[in-house]
Amino acid sequence: MDAQTRAALSAKLSDLRQRGKTLSTEIKRHYSERQGKGNAFFYSALPVSDPKGKDNFTGHSEQNLDAMLELLRVSRDVKDIERQIGHTD
Repeated sequence: MDAQTRAALSAKLSDLRQRGKTLSTEIKRHYSERQGKGNAFFYSALPVSDPKGKDNFTGHSEQNLDAMLELLRVSRDVKDIERQIGHTD
């Protein structure tokens, strides 16, 4: 791998890591804002009236789901680039 390609990949790696940190912060913030606003999950084995049962299910947050999926893509891209440049951290 030539120096120019390595430099470009290193710059992209840095950008992806920063994007990953930003997404993690966004996901944590959104999760903390949703605390106390109902359940994003329910347990089918529990009675429907249980606080964690289906009656209290408020649905998933699509905004947070999109951020989590993007974080997974970013993590995969970081690993791919690290393999390409032989990064070991």
